[in-house]
Amino acid sequence: MGMATTKQPDLFHALGDPTRRQLLQLLMQSSEPIVSICEHFNTSRTAVVKHLQVLLDAGLVTKEKQGRQTIFHLSPEPLSTAFEWLSQFEPFWEQKLNALDDYLSTMEKEK
Repeated sequence: MGMATTKQPDLFHALGDPTRRQLLQLLMQSSEPIVSICEHFNTSRTAVVKHLQVLLDAGLVTKEKQGRQTIFHLSPEPLSTAFEWLSQFEPFWEQKLNALDDYLSTMEKEK
């Protein structure tokens, strides 16, 4: 039998879902208990908890027990990995934006 492999949390998978991105934006403003978080979404508590678990697994969110409540906090450090990876595409986008600027300037002159 082969060795069992544990799946590593995928930062980009966690960021790929719009609901999870909304959760991160919410937690960027302030740490929130699960009850407050659920009020911001038109979905079940179970669905919100599943999204939070993906974010927890990716290290983007932490949780802390405060009495009877669980408070969720943004943990933005893993986002630097995504930023570093995406930044390698910056020259490509600069080239495309410069070409668009040149095209728009040409169009303006033709008017």
